[in-house]
Amino acid sequence: MRTLTALIVVVGISFAAEARTTFTAVFQEEAIAGPGIEQRLILLLRYFPGDGEAVVRCELSFESAALDIEEMTSVLGSVELGSQGLVIDYASAPLASESVDTLKVRLSAGVGEAQVKWEGGAYSSQDADGEAAQTIRFSLGVHPALGVSLSWKPERAFPGQSVDLQIAIRNADDGGREIKAITWKWPEGMDPEKGSDMTVFPKGLSAGQDTTVIFRIRVEASPGDTLLLTGSAASAQLAGSPLPKIAVAIVEAPRVRLIVAEGTLEVGVPGRLAYEWYNPGSEAIEVEAYKVDIPQGFSDVASVVEAQPSPLVTVHSADGRATSLVMEGGILDAGAATGLSLVATPLRPGPFRWHGSFMPEGHDQYVPLTGDTSAGVAQPEAKAAEQVGTAKRALTDLESVGLAFRGEVMRELADLPLVAGSRIYLKPEQDERNWIVTDILSRSLRHLGYRVVMEEPAALGDVSVLHYRVVDARVVYSPSEGVWNPFGTGQQREAFGDVFLHLERSEGRFTWARRVQAYRVDSVPSGESGESGAVSRAIIPRSHRVVELGLSGAIAGGLFFVFFSP
Repeated sequence: MRTLTALIVVVGISFAAEARTTFTAVFQEEAIAGPGIEQRLILLLRYFPGDGEAVVRCELSFESAALDIEEMTSVLGSVELGSQGLVIDYASAPLASESVDTLKVRLSAGVGEAQVKWEGGAYSSQDADGEAAQTIRFSLGVHPALGVSLSWKPERAFPGQSVDLQIAIRNADDGGREIKAITWKWPEGMDPEKGSDMTVFPKGLSAGQDTTVIFRIRVEASPGDTLLLTGSAASAQLAGSPLPKIAVAIVEAPRVRLIVAEGTLEVGVPGRLAYEWYNPGSEAIEVEAYKVDIPQGFSDVASVVEAQPSPLVTVHSADGRATSLVMEGGILDAGAATGLSLVATPLRPGPFRWHGSFMPEGHDQYVPLTGDTSAGVAQPEAKAAEQVGTAKRALTDLESVGLAFRGEVMRELADLPLVAGSRIYLKPEQDERNWIVTDILSRSLRHLGYRVVMEEPAALGDVSVLHYRVVDARVVYSPSEGVWNPFGTGQQREAFGDVFLHLERSEGRFTWARRVQAYRVDSVPSGESGESGAVSRAIIPRSHRVVELGLSGAIAGGLFFVFFSP
């Protein structure tokens, strides 16, 4: 009798421990704004499968007149939308353990104030086509959107500008609801400082109150773009109430250009440069100030203002050298230009970029500008020729590559399909080394009787464009000792150059193209070569040369033995 009683107790315990599938459904936000406002929210479904069961499906229904679900996606399953509900199918990967599925919902409410009832059922593998393992009810509130008015400045910005975006916020809610926080969604091209995604009001922003928030942003967009900053406000009753959109129009900024009267400047020789700010847009620009940075490597920079009456020009200095010139601004009309005539003395060869910027009226930060502001500087031709092969000064790597290019470029340009006197504009492609051949091309074209145009034409017209790009500029150093003195101190320098040229005729067709490969070799005393950042350099160690001579001698000796031994 005791045994039977014990058996009955065990069976009873087993039956009581049997579990069925259950689940919960919770919207991440208690209420949405309506009517007719599209919003996105998250619905979390948490499943607890019963013993030996797996969730294969979940069905949800709602009051279709109150809500319009436009899209829903599931992380763990697939969603099928119907007119009055939806089905989340997990058949391809049934949920056999505790799981949380995240549903992303895009919807809008058809009413302005309601408590929309939902009903859901989870189906397990034990009775997939029968009744739901569990049925639950939950709801989603709909309330009128919070009344918020916004105003902001600036309403326009320039590409590359860093600016304080000031947003005046007023709680204009008719229902007297308090604003707790605002979440901002920043558009691409409007980069704020860290921590700018949310504005929290610890004491709340009551109805009728206003405040101003300021964000430091950097604009990275193109003229003609309109950047839209969106946001949503939260109250105690409502989260995610959309705000009016904040629109910032991106307008055309001035551009800059540098014109060198001589084409290429020469070391130690004062040269004239024209630096211009011009307005390519269709609207006038109010300018507080213009600025041009003087690159290191120039001295005795003097300015002459072309415009009359002459605006004020200020020289800024640091560490005993002039670093920039600042010219007072004014209104820069559409299509107009203003600038400085400069006299500057370069101290060393190289490409130098004269960076320009401007300060918009009412702002305190300069905006960097784009344009062709590169100036090439070379050694004077007579001086370079005088010193070639002398003990006074070895040619720099840059000069050696330039001399290698000179004859080859002249030879190829002589074959241009143009008549003498034709106008040609030299247009480099994107490569910092292009200036190496700019002066050579300019001098060679003039020598051949062509007219070199310094300013890029708006339309080709009767001007042809010679595009060019340096793809290789390098030198290789190796020991140049004699056969009987493998440990000498001289160096052999080989200069290599490679440039692509193609001519665009006035009718817009490419009719001529060449690849110019240059080579030059000279001897350089050790320690007297001049490096250049624009020319890459390789050095073959003397130890490698000794090994090379040893191997060459062994091979030659072996051949002598093979052919001349009895």
